[in-house]
Amino acid sequence: MDTSIVDDYYVKSTALRRWGIAVKRTGSQHWNGPCPKCGGKDRFYIGNIGHCQCNQCDASFFLDDDKPFEHLDPLEIIRRADEQRHKEKELTEQRWRDWSNGFLAGYYWREWHKQMSQENIEWWLAKGLTRRQINYYELGYMPEKQVWVNDKPIVLPAYTIPVRNLDWEICNIHYRLVNPPEGCAKYRYETGIPAREFYATPKKHKVAIVVEGGIKASVVYRYVKGTCQVVGLTTCSPSQVMMERTRIFDDVILMLDPGCERQSERFKAVVPQTRICALPGKPDDLLLGGMTMSEFKSFIPRRVHV
Repeated sequence: MDTSIVDDYYVKSTALRRWGIAVKRTGSQHWNGPCPKCGGKDRFYIGNIGHCQCNQCDASFFLDDDKPFEHLDPLEIIRRADEQRHKEKELTEQRWRDWSNGFLAGYYWREWHKQMSQENIEWWLAKGLTRRQINYYELGYMPEKQVWVNDKPIVLPAYTIPVRNLDWEICNIHYRLVNPPEGCAKYRYETGIPAREFYATPKKHKVAIVVEGGIKASVVYRYVKGTCQVVGLTTCSPSQVMMERTRIFDDVILMLDPGCERQSERFKAVVPQTRICALPGKPDDLLLGGMTMSEFKSFIPRRVHV
Protein backbone atom coordinates (compact mmCIF):
# COMPACT_ATOMS: atom_id res chain seq x y z
CA MET A 1 0.00 0.00 0.00
CA ASP A 2 1.25 3.50 -0.71
CA THR A 3 0.95 6.38 1.71
CA SER A 4 -2.17 7.88 0.14
CA ILE A 5 -5.34 8.20 2.19
CA VAL A 6 -7.15 5.54 0.13
CA ASP A 7 -5.45 2.69 -1.66
CA ASP A 8 -5.88 1.31 -5.16
CA TYR A 9 -7.89 -1.77 -4.23
CA TYR A 10 -10.30 0.16 -2.01
CA VAL A 11 -11.09 2.76 -4.67
CA LYS A 12 -11.61 0.22 -7.46
CA SER A 13 -13.69 -2.21 -5.40
CA THR A 14 -15.86 0.55 -3.88
CA ALA A 15 -16.58 2.21 -7.24
CA LEU A 16 -17.48 -1.18 -8.75
CA ARG A 17 -19.67 -2.20 -5.81
CA ARG A 18 -21.51 1.12 -5.40
CA TRP A 19 -21.96 2.29 -8.97
CA GLY A 20 -20.93 -0.61 -11.21
CA ILE A 21 -18.13 1.39 -12.85
CA ALA A 22 -14.52 0.40 -13.44
CA VAL A 23 -11.98 3.09 -12.65
CA LYS A 24 -8.32 3.09 -13.63
CA ARG A 25 -5.38 4.54 -11.74
CA THR A 26 -3.82 7.36 -13.75
CA GLY A 27 -1.23 8.62 -11.28
CA SER A 28 -0.01 8.23 -7.73
CA GLN A 29 -3.11 10.00 -6.36
CA HIS A 30 -5.88 9.87 -8.99
CA TRP A 31 -8.30 7.41 -10.60
CA ASN A 32 -10.40 8.03 -13.73
CA GLY A 33 -13.49 6.38 -15.18
CA PRO A 34 -17.07 7.00 -16.35
CA CYS A 35 -19.07 9.37 -14.16
CA PRO A 36 -21.73 7.43 -12.22
CA LYS A 37 -24.11 10.40 -12.57
CA CYS A 38 -23.84 11.57 -16.19
CA GLY A 39 -21.85 8.75 -17.78
CA GLY A 40 -19.12 11.07 -19.08
CA LYS A 41 -16.00 9.02 -19.63
CA ASP A 42 -13.07 11.40 -19.67
CA ARG A 43 -13.72 14.07 -17.01
CA PHE A 44 -14.53 12.10 -13.86
CA TYR A 45 -11.82 11.45 -11.30
CA ILE A 46 -11.36 10.25 -7.72
CA GLY A 47 -8.61 11.80 -5.59
CA ASN A 48 -6.48 10.33 -2.83
CA ILE A 49 -8.77 11.62 -0.06
CA GLY A 50 -11.78 9.89 -1.65
CA HIS A 51 -13.19 13.08 -3.20
CA CYS A 52 -15.00 12.49 -6.52
CA GLN A 53 -15.41 15.20 -9.14
CA CYS A 54 -16.92 15.30 -12.62
CA ASN A 55 -15.92 18.32 -14.68
CA GLN A 56 -18.66 17.57 -17.20
CA CYS A 57 -21.82 17.54 -15.04
CA ASP A 58 -20.20 19.31 -12.05
CA ALA A 59 -21.01 16.47 -9.63
CA SER A 60 -18.93 16.73 -6.46
CA PHE A 61 -19.10 14.17 -3.66
CA PHE A 62 -17.11 11.64 -1.65
CA LEU A 63 -16.55 7.96 -2.32
CA ASP A 64 -18.31 6.89 0.90
CA ASP A 65 -21.22 9.35 0.79
CA ASP A 66 -24.58 7.85 1.77
CA LYS A 67 -26.24 10.22 -0.70
CA PRO A 68 -23.84 10.56 -3.63
CA PHE A 69 -24.01 13.06 -6.47
CA GLU A 70 -24.85 16.01 -4.20
CA HIS A 71 -22.81 19.06 -5.11
CA LEU A 72 -20.38 20.20 -2.40
CA ASP A 73 -19.04 23.73 -2.16
CA PRO A 74 -15.24 24.17 -1.84
CA LEU A 75 -15.32 24.89 1.91
CA GLU A 76 -17.29 21.70 2.55
CA ILE A 77 -14.79 19.71 0.48
CA ILE A 78 -11.93 21.09 2.59
CA ARG A 79 -13.77 20.35 5.84
CA ARG A 80 -14.63 16.81 4.78
CA ALA A 81 -11.08 16.22 3.53
CA ASP A 82 -9.59 17.31 6.86
CA GLU A 83 -12.04 15.09 8.69
CA GLN A 84 -11.17 12.15 6.44
CA ARG A 85 -7.43 12.69 6.91
CA HIS A 86 -7.80 12.78 10.70
CA LYS A 87 -9.92 9.62 10.68
CA GLU A 88 -7.54 7.79 8.36
CA LYS A 89 -4.53 8.82 10.42
CA GLU A 90 -6.09 7.31 13.54
CA LEU A 91 -7.03 4.12 11.66
CA THR A 92 -3.53 3.82 10.16
CA GLU A 93 -1.86 4.25 13.54
CA GLN A 94 -4.15 1.61 15.04
CA ARG A 95 -3.48 -0.78 12.14
CA TRP A 96 0.25 -0.29 12.62
CA ARG A 97 0.01 -0.95 16.38
CA ASP A 98 -2.05 -4.10 15.83
CA TRP A 99 0.31 -5.35 13.12
CA SER A 100 3.43 -4.45 15.06
CA ASN A 101 2.29 -6.18 18.25
CA GLY A 102 1.43 -9.42 16.46
CA PHE A 103 4.38 -9.25 14.10
CA LEU A 104 7.03 -8.61 16.73
CA ALA A 105 5.49 -11.11 19.14
CA GLY A 106 5.73 -13.88 16.53
CA TYR A 107 9.06 -12.92 14.94
CA TYR A 108 7.85 -14.93 11.96
CA TRP A 109 10.00 -13.00 9.51
CA ARG A 110 13.02 -14.66 11.12
CA GLU A 111 11.64 -18.04 10.10
CA TRP A 112 11.61 -16.85 6.50
CA HIS A 113 15.29 -16.00 7.00
CA LYS A 114 16.31 -19.17 8.83
CA GLN A 115 14.50 -21.58 6.53
CA MET A 116 15.94 -20.30 3.26
CA SER A 117 17.30 -22.94 0.91
CA GLN A 118 20.65 -22.62 -0.81
CA GLU A 119 18.78 -21.58 -3.95
CA ASN A 120 17.15 -18.71 -2.03
CA ILE A 121 20.51 -17.61 -0.64
CA GLU A 122 22.03 -17.71 -4.12
CA TRP A 123 19.24 -15.40 -5.33
CA TRP A 124 20.26 -12.78 -2.75
CA LEU A 125 23.94 -13.21 -3.56
CA ALA A 126 23.20 -12.66 -7.25
CA LYS A 127 21.67 -9.29 -6.31
CA GLY A 128 25.06 -8.16 -5.02
CA LEU A 129 24.66 -8.76 -1.29
CA THR A 130 27.07 -10.72 0.87
CA ARG A 131 26.18 -13.56 3.24
CA ARG A 132 27.01 -11.23 6.09
CA GLN A 133 24.45 -8.69 4.82
CA ILE A 134 21.83 -11.43 4.32
CA ASN A 135 22.19 -12.31 7.99
CA TYR A 136 22.53 -8.73 9.20
CA TYR A 137 19.31 -7.59 7.52
CA GLU A 138 17.62 -10.97 8.16
CA LEU A 139 16.57 -11.21 4.54
CA GLY A 140 14.29 -14.13 3.79
CA TYR A 141 12.02 -16.07 1.48
CA MET A 142 8.24 -16.48 1.94
CA PRO A 143 6.80 -19.43 -0.04
CA GLU A 144 3.23 -18.11 -0.07
CA LYS A 145 2.36 -14.41 -0.17
CA GLN A 146 -1.25 -13.48 -0.98
CA VAL A 147 -1.68 -10.46 -3.24
CA TRP A 148 -4.61 -9.01 -5.15
CA VAL A 149 -4.49 -8.90 -8.95
CA ASN A 150 -7.47 -7.60 -10.93
CA ASP A 151 -9.57 -7.70 -7.75
CA LYS A 152 -8.78 -11.39 -7.20
CA PRO A 153 -6.43 -12.95 -4.61
CA ILE A 154 -3.49 -15.01 -5.85
CA VAL A 155 -0.60 -16.63 -3.97
CA LEU A 156 3.02 -16.11 -5.06
CA PRO A 157 6.42 -16.74 -3.48
CA ALA A 158 8.28 -13.62 -2.37
CA TYR A 159 11.67 -12.58 -1.06
CA THR A 160 11.37 -10.53 2.13
CA ILE A 161 13.20 -7.45 3.40
CA PRO A 162 12.48 -6.30 6.97
CA VAL A 163 12.33 -2.49 6.87
CA ARG A 164 13.68 -0.74 9.97
CA ASN A 165 13.65 2.88 11.05
CA LEU A 166 16.69 4.71 12.42
CA ASP A 167 16.04 3.24 15.86
CA TRP A 168 16.34 -0.15 14.12
CA GLU A 169 12.73 -1.04 14.90
CA ILE A 170 10.77 -3.05 12.34
CA CYS A 171 8.21 -0.75 10.70
CA ASN A 172 7.21 -2.76 7.60
CA ILE A 173 8.11 -5.74 5.41
CA HIS A 174 9.11 -5.28 1.78
CA TYR A 175 8.08 -8.21 -0.42
CA ARG A 176 9.74 -8.85 -3.77
CA LEU A 177 7.35 -11.15 -5.65
CA VAL A 178 8.80 -13.96 -7.76
CA ASN A 179 7.54 -14.07 -11.37
CA PRO A 180 4.39 -11.95 -10.90
CA PRO A 181 1.85 -12.03 -13.77
CA GLU A 182 1.62 -9.17 -16.24
CA GLY A 183 0.07 -6.08 -14.68
CA CYS A 184 1.08 -7.09 -11.15
CA ALA A 185 3.66 -4.90 -9.41
CA LYS A 186 6.54 -7.03 -8.15
CA TYR A 187 7.23 -4.93 -5.04
CA ARG A 188 4.72 -4.93 -2.17
CA TYR A 189 4.52 -3.83 1.47
CA GLU A 190 2.29 -4.89 4.34
CA THR A 191 -1.31 -4.09 3.38
CA GLY A 192 -2.76 -1.20 5.34
CA ILE A 193 0.60 -0.12 6.81
CA PRO A 194 2.24 3.00 5.29
CA ALA A 195 5.29 2.10 3.21
CA ARG A 196 8.58 3.23 4.77
CA GLU A 197 12.01 3.99 3.43
CA PHE A 198 14.85 1.52 4.06
CA TYR A 199 17.87 2.55 6.17
CA ALA A 200 21.06 0.58 5.60
CA THR A 201 22.37 1.17 9.14
CA PRO A 202 21.23 2.53 12.52
CA LYS A 203 24.52 4.42 12.89
CA LYS A 204 24.38 8.22 13.01
CA HIS A 205 25.71 9.94 9.90
CA LYS A 206 25.61 13.51 8.66
CA VAL A 207 25.61 12.43 5.01
CA ALA A 208 23.07 10.19 3.28
CA ILE A 209 23.04 8.69 -0.20
CA VAL A 210 19.44 8.25 -1.33
CA VAL A 211 18.57 5.60 -3.94
CA GLU A 212 15.46 3.66 -4.93
CA GLY A 213 14.78 0.39 -3.09
CA GLY A 214 16.18 -1.55 -0.16
CA ILE A 215 18.25 -3.97 -2.27
CA LYS A 216 19.93 -1.11 -4.09
CA ALA A 217 20.59 0.68 -0.79
CA SER A 218 22.20 -2.46 0.66
CA VAL A 219 24.50 -2.86 -2.34
CA VAL A 220 25.59 0.80 -2.29
CA TYR A 221 26.19 0.66 1.47
CA ARG A 222 28.42 -2.36 0.98
CA TYR A 223 30.63 -0.45 -1.46
CA VAL A 224 30.83 2.83 0.46
CA LYS A 225 31.96 0.70 3.43
CA GLY A 226 29.76 2.36 6.01
CA THR A 227 31.14 5.86 5.54
CA CYS A 228 27.63 7.34 5.29
CA GLN A 229 23.98 6.40 5.60
CA VAL A 230 22.24 4.92 2.54
CA VAL A 231 18.47 5.33 2.25
CA GLY A 232 16.27 3.29 -0.08
CA LEU A 233 13.05 5.02 -1.17
CA THR A 234 9.95 2.96 -1.92
CA THR A 235 9.61 4.62 -5.34
CA CYS A 236 11.21 7.35 -7.42
CA SER A 237 8.15 9.48 -6.49
CA PRO A 238 7.98 9.13 -2.69
CA SER A 239 5.40 10.80 -0.48
CA GLN A 240 5.96 14.26 0.97
CA VAL A 241 6.35 12.78 4.46
CA MET A 242 8.96 10.29 3.28
CA MET A 243 11.03 12.99 1.61
CA GLU A 244 10.79 15.28 4.63
CA ARG A 245 12.26 12.59 6.90
CA THR A 246 15.58 12.88 5.04
CA ARG A 247 15.94 16.50 6.18
CA ILE A 248 17.71 15.23 9.31
CA PHE A 249 20.90 14.80 7.26
CA ASP A 250 23.26 17.72 6.63
CA ASP A 251 23.94 16.57 3.07
CA VAL A 252 21.71 14.39 0.90
CA ILE A 253 23.15 12.85 -2.26
CA LEU A 254 20.30 11.78 -4.53
CA MET A 255 21.09 8.95 -6.96
CA LEU A 256 17.85 8.01 -8.69
CA ASP A 257 17.85 5.88 -11.83
CA PRO A 258 18.30 7.51 -15.25
CA GLY A 259 15.05 9.01 -16.50
CA CYS A 260 14.01 10.30 -13.07
CA GLU A 261 15.18 13.87 -13.54
CA ARG A 262 11.75 15.39 -12.85
CA GLN A 263 11.37 13.35 -9.65
CA SER A 264 14.86 14.38 -8.57
CA GLU A 265 13.99 18.07 -8.89
CA ARG A 266 10.79 17.52 -6.91
CA PHE A 267 12.81 15.83 -4.16
CA LYS A 268 15.28 18.72 -4.05
CA ALA A 269 12.42 21.22 -3.73
CA VAL A 270 11.34 19.45 -0.52
CA VAL A 271 14.87 18.73 0.79
CA PRO A 272 16.98 21.81 -0.09
CA GLN A 273 20.30 20.29 1.03
CA THR A 274 19.98 17.70 -1.74
CA ARG A 275 22.71 17.36 -4.35
CA ILE A 276 21.57 15.48 -7.44
CA CYS A 277 24.04 13.01 -8.97
CA ALA A 278 23.35 12.13 -12.61
CA LEU A 279 24.81 8.64 -12.86
CA PRO A 280 25.14 6.94 -16.28
CA GLY A 281 23.16 3.96 -14.96
CA LYS A 282 21.58 2.43 -11.88
CA PRO A 283 24.02 2.73 -8.95
CA ASP A 284 23.96 -0.97 -8.02
CA ASP A 285 24.38 -2.06 -11.65
CA LEU A 286 27.37 0.26 -12.05
CA LEU A 287 29.11 -1.00 -8.92
CA LEU A 288 28.41 -4.66 -9.66
CA GLY A 289 29.45 -4.08 -13.27
CA GLY A 290 32.97 -3.10 -12.25
CA MET A 291 32.86 0.64 -11.56
CA THR A 292 35.59 1.43 -9.04
CA MET A 293 34.90 3.36 -5.86
CA SER A 294 37.02 6.26 -7.08
CA GLU A 295 34.93 6.42 -10.26
CA PHE A 296 31.73 6.17 -8.25
CA LYS A 297 32.79 8.94 -5.87
CA SER A 298 33.72 11.19 -8.79
CA PHE A 299 29.98 11.80 -9.29
CA ILE A 300 29.62 13.03 -5.69
CA PRO A 301 30.06 16.79 -5.12
CA ARG A 302 33.57 17.62 -3.92
CA ARG A 303 32.60 19.22 -0.63
CA VAL A 304 30.63 16.15 0.46
CA HIS A 305 32.93 13.59 2.08
CA VAL A 306 31.90 9.96 1.64
